[in-house]
Amino acid sequence: MEIARWLGWPILLVVPCRNAGRSITAAINGFIAEAGGEELFSGIILNQVNTESHAEYLRKACSTLEVPILGALPEIPELNWPERHLGLQPGVEQKLADANELAEIAEKYFDLNLLVKKFPALSASVKQKNTQHSTPQNFSKRIAVAQDEAFHFYYAANLEWLRQQGAEIVSFSPLHDSHVPENVDALLLGGGFPEVFAEKISTNKSMLSSLKKTVESGMPTYAECGGLMILAESMKLRSGQNLAMAGVIPGMVEMTKRLQHFGYCKIALPEKGEVRGHEFHYSQWSAETNRANLWDVTRHSTGNFRKEGFRTANLHASYVHLYFPQAASLIAEILRIYPKELAKC
Repeated sequence: MEIARWLGWPILLVVPCRNAGRSITAAINGFIAEAGGEELFSGIILNQVNTESHAEYLRKACSTLEVPILGALPEIPELNWPERHLGLQPGVEQKLADANELAEIAEKYFDLNLLVKKFPALSASVKQKNTQHSTPQNFSKRIAVAQDEAFHFYYAANLEWLRQQGAEIVSFSPLHDSHVPENVDALLLGGGFPEVFAEKISTNKSMLSSLKKTVESGMPTYAECGGLMILAESMKLRSGQNLAMAGVIPGMVEMTKRLQHFGYCKIALPEKGEVRGHEFHYSQWSAETNRANLWDVTRHSTGNFRKEGFRTANLHASYVHLYFPQAASLIAEILRIYPKELAKC
């Protein structure tokens, strides 16, 4: 709601209603008061209603509200999305309802005419070309990017930024492929769930060997969170099982029961100003206390800082997720996208 206030966006409030009674209006009024008034809200969706009669009962209970009810959605098993330790289970690991199925559900349970009236932007074609996502025709760099079930935590804007700098994204899979792609200029290992697929990663010896040889050959390498984990000597699961990884970074990565260093952070770089990032992981690098040499990370919420990450002449490995357009000069240096190639951000 705070972001909606900042940007002047209308709010669509989705209210969980399983077994709810007339008191649901008190909860809705609480959200409205917290947001700053009914004028900020364009509609309400009643979610997880028990039956059609329950939905009608709640509609009548909400009839005194100034904000219109735009739909009432029952519990639909096909739309259930299981959670895991870092949030929702990734879509790449399961079959989700497709656009046609979702459209049929919306037609059945929502007042689409009123919804579009309240949110005019919904009527715009989803196929409309976005001129901001143009890809250069001539590539100056080829960057190998790990993309599979285990590695897929990437800001879309980060990959698009790389393309805008003239980089061709060459996807590969540390799970399924046997080696890093050939004829590339840099290596990008993003975040994901390597711990979930740790046994399969560990048995893919040819890929682990290829990763080690590639990094140690001097290839510019950016490893972020999951990337740091696969480059460690080993990964210790919560079961106690310790599995071999690529062995580029000293020490092991150990899975933990609680989030580690969760939240926003900032890093001051003497020659590049400040970069801001985010940490979100249930693991810790065992050698951080005595081998971290990358940078000092300051927690946004507490002001506490620690030495974090690992680097060599060509490797940048960290738990911190960065937004490339904001950290442009740093990323350009790591991946050796030189100033003449660096597009205006």
